[in-house]
Amino acid sequence: MASCPICATALSDDHPGLFAEEILTNAPWSSLDSSYSYPEGSAFVVAGRDVKVLKRSMETAYDSYGSAQEGEGFIVLEVDGQLYRRDCDIDSYGDAEWRGNVRPVEATPRVVTEYDYV
Repeated sequence: MASCPICATALSDDHPGLFAEEILTNAPWSSLDSSYSYPEGSAFVVAGRDVKVLKRSMETAYDSYGSAQEGEGFIVLEVDGQLYRRDCDIDSYGDAEWRGNVRPVEATPRVVTEYDYV
């Protein structure tokens, strides 16, 4: 039996949290902030398993002169149906500084109501 790399809780050997550590250690993080290198739907391999880029959100604000400011973002990866997420800070040049751990997540559908002019 293995233990969680984040909280040291005992985990079964096939628990998704264990592969999260493998992604954290071996994913090409320096290239993952670029949608040119790894657009949504693309994949790379970690420990012999395909890791698909499912969703990325890299949001930057702009000042009144149109210059990019700092922002926040995240990436969601999929491995064999299991989803993982990692957050990042984005500098004014659009580069991501990945922070924290890769964590298992689940998709939560939401209904959003918007009000349009008629």
